[in-house]
Amino acid sequence: GGPIFRSRAAAGLGRIAVDAEGTIFAAAPRAQVIIALKPGRALPRIVAGALGQVGHQDGRGDAARFRRPTSVAFGPDGALWVADTNNACVRRLTWPVAGGPARVETVVGQPGEAFYRNGRGAFARVGRPTSVAAGPDGTLYLTDAGSARVRRITPQGSVFLVAGAGTPGSVDGPGPLARF
Repeated sequence: GGPIFRSRAAAGLGRIAVDAEGTIFAAAPRAQVIIALKPGRALPRIVAGALGQVGHQDGRGDAARFRRPTSVAFGPDGALWVADTNNACVRRLTWPVAGGPARVETVVGQPGEAFYRNGRGAFARVGRPTSVAAGPDGTLYLTDAGSARVRRITPQGSVFLVAGAGTPGSVDGPGPLARF
């Protein structure tokens, strides 16, 4: 975490999440990593991804690759969810009980296939997920800028429409009639 890290990762952080111990986690879209800053520490550390390395790869720690991660959120089970915007995927980070690097896995979407399709897991598609939030029951909500919709992911991995007509705009209305 020297000067290169500070200049590349800290510039332009995405949305953040805070765990029960007060550690701040953030998506660093320009640096292609997820970082953590523990209370009382001067510098953050990379928990997933490799600084400046773009791509899509599930794996542990610095073996994982992202393509513009923009938002993170903790689920009630302690998993950290990531909107991997330019990969058109939603990813999950988990930590082994015995410690060690975070494990990154793709839960929804396929890299390079940015379009709208409800379904489960890899069958479902998201356009450009830009923000994630977790509900107390484990349901994940995301804004999908690529399809101008708000989507819901169940704890079982099924993706459904919450709101949005699929065309950008500003129209109030129920679920599929609203425009963002």
